Amino acid sequence: MQTVTIELTDKNALKVLHDLEHMHLIRIVKEPDPIAIGLNSYALQGEPINK
Repeated sequence: MQTVTIELTDKNALKVLHDLEHMHLIRIVKEPDPIAIGLNSYALQGEPINK
């Protein structure tokens, strides 16, 4: 398993990711693990994707 951080540039991209999650191809992590990403990481700033 690998964890990646992405920036969505289109609302349709989120729908595609949810479709992939429903097919059990990916898992969308709602809350990032602060230990895995580092406590001072700026990569996850912004709004949550599960609005």
